[in-house]
Amino acid sequence: MTEFWTKKLSNSVFTQIPRWSENANQQKKVESYTISLSEELSQNIIALSKKLKAPISSILLSSHCKVLSVVSGNIDIITGLKIGVNKENTLPLRVQCDNGSWNKLINNIISEEKAINPFLQYTLNNLKAELNIVENLFETYFLYKDHNESIDTSTVNLDEDISFGAYFSNTLNKTIQLNILYNVNEFSREQIETISEYYCNTLKLMAKDETKSHTSQSILPIREQHTLLELFNNKKVDYPTEKTFVDVFEDQVKQYPDKIAIQFEDTQWTYNELNNYANTLAKHLIDNKLNIEESVIVIMERDQIWVATVLGILKAGGVYVPVRPDWPKTRKSTIINKTDAKFVIHDTKSLDEIEIVVKENNFNSQLINGSLFFKNSKNEANPSRKSGPDNLAYIIFTSGSTGEPKGAMIEHKGMLNHLFSKVNDLEMTDIDIVAQNSSQSFDISVWQLISGLMVGAKTVIYSDALILDMHQFLNQVKEDRITILELVPSYMKILLQLCKHNRSFFETIKYLMVTGEPLKIGLVTSWFNLFKKIPLVNAYGPTEASDDITHHFMYETPKGSMVPVGTTIQNLNVYVVDAFDQLAPIGTKGNVVVSGVGVGRGYIGDPEKTNAVFTHDHLKPKENLKLYKTGDIGSWTHEGILHLFGREDNQIKLNGYRIDLGEIEQSLSKQKGVTGNAVLLKGKSLHAFLVFDSDIENNQNLIDQCKAGLQKDLPHYMIPRKFHVLEDLPLTQNGKIDRNALQKL
Repeated sequence: MTEFWTKKLSNSVFTQIPRWSENANQQKKVESYTISLSEELSQNIIALSKKLKAPISSILLSSHCKVLSVVSGNIDIITGLKIGVNKENTLPLRVQCDNGSWNKLINNIISEEKAINPFLQYTLNNLKAELNIVENLFETYFLYKDHNESIDTSTVNLDEDISFGAYFSNTLNKTIQLNILYNVNEFSREQIETISEYYCNTLKLMAKDETKSHTSQSILPIREQHTLLELFNNKKVDYPTEKTFVDVFEDQVKQYPDKIAIQFEDTQWTYNELNNYANTLAKHLIDNKLNIEESVIVIMERDQIWVATVLGILKAGGVYVPVRPDWPKTRKSTIINKTDAKFVIHDTKSLDEIEIVVKENNFNSQLINGSLFFKNSKNEANPSRKSGPDNLAYIIFTSGSTGEPKGAMIEHKGMLNHLFSKVNDLEMTDIDIVAQNSSQSFDISVWQLISGLMVGAKTVIYSDALILDMHQFLNQVKEDRITILELVPSYMKILLQLCKHNRSFFETIKYLMVTGEPLKIGLVTSWFNLFKKIPLVNAYGPTEASDDITHHFMYETPKGSMVPVGTTIQNLNVYVVDAFDQLAPIGTKGNVVVSGVGVGRGYIGDPEKTNAVFTHDHLKPKENLKLYKTGDIGSWTHEGILHLFGREDNQIKLNGYRIDLGEIEQSLSKQKGVTGNAVLLKGKSLHAFLVFDSDIENNQNLIDQCKAGLQKDLPHYMIPRKFHVLEDLPLTQNGKIDRNALQKL
């Protein structure tokens, strides 16, 4: 017995039904909900039983397992199966609800039932004692009673630690009845009624055609599908789809020619001046044969010259590709190579290194020193040649799992829709003053830079050096009378410590946006303790979908233990889907995907990665929309508010940067003496676990070499803070690195 059950229960995941209510700590109170299947459906199930030569109980059990799989979001599920003459004993039943037909699922469950037949004499307590198991194995169970064995719900109760029981009965082989016993302090009546519909829909699909794939059909009722598809994605907003940002900006130049557009330290440029600088560069690029959608790399610090450079590229029809000056040469050369950049615009500080990169790699890119170029700026008319909405606007490179960064391509129409979402949701007008404080390699830098220029507002650029001096940064935000500010939570937390004794720093802030990493309840509470009247906006979105796809506006600390990421922004669709790309029920965790105008074109020069995560919106096939799989895990509330629970892969967000741990591991694997490695996030820092060649003795020297090697390949924020040397990496039973075990070291 021990060998069988040890293998059967190995690595099993507790199958839990999501709760819609928050009363789980109250004393258990059991109620029942009964529904009778129609006579037609009941007879169809009986007919299916005869056709497949399968017991009715196994078909009904299959529906139970399918429903548990859908509501829990797990393919691998475990439930209790009441067995024995008096139905008093309960044993665990583990089922894989993976891809295949209804018939395959039924046969799989029949096999699992037969497998536990030799152990029917054992009780659950016997089994747990034999295996030395203390924790509960399941919270649901299934029972079937045939003929006219009705259930007296006034006397029946749920077993200890059980919250949900599904009882099927067959009355004289005519009508099948489902009775659900449930803990009312954990499940609402509404939720149980919805789950009962899942059972009915599952049995209908099964009886209709048992040869069809059960993973390609939704068991959700039509009204819930409508809610998930339409009501949670109903923010349809008109914006000038025939235009690009350049058109909108040039309209503002006409309306506000002498108004300050950009400020950097002591330098201020009006809308007219900024437009002239941008036009000067645009004309130069066009005269030197820059074509529509050709890439222009920008390697310079963020200042007023940077702003003019970005706008000049967009005006010329080029594609803006930001590169941080402090990135390693190898990363710069990779990006130049991937984009086949026709021009590289740099500042004087970056000149020597970029000349070496271009020469060493025989790139044909033309170099432009932006620090010198704009000294000869002239009054230039707006270029007549422009990109269209379907053309590329920018490419931002994110971390890649194969050791190379991925360049996400964003079109003008997606960028413009996102910019208007900021303008509309943040109620931006010409009197606003927007802070541009994000790194140019971070997608939020785009909206921070140019959204204000769409409404006649002023944008203030803050240098990296100023941002690192937090006292000075706060003083400058106050002095500049910033109204729109965005921070990452880790930076915000430190600023709030400084604000405790001087709340006037944020006296002009209209909205504070937070993004880049999970926002914790405690930080939100700290904010509203200091600034009760300033709304906090939690923003979430991937670079590949033009930045943010949801906003959550808060005017007080939200209830519960998590801060939501909010509702879908304008003209996008956000879905939570299961492992088979079917809609996950409300409250169930699944993969977050997004479709609509904001979804980009894919990764430049990488069709394999593009095809893996960019596809068509199969849930709204008539609308011919692009869809992107974010890799994030989330769930919906009944109000259409999205919660996030981390990532499904090896990718993280740290200090506002999206980092693929695989890229760091790939770089470590190249270092001398390293025979194995793993990188993970522990707390708020990256930890590297290294296995060295057994013939090498000086571990510290090798660690120093690894650090130096990483610094040549990776940006500073991807360098692990701590390095651990192990004899071997722990592995799971599947032979993969056991990251949970590493977390405990």
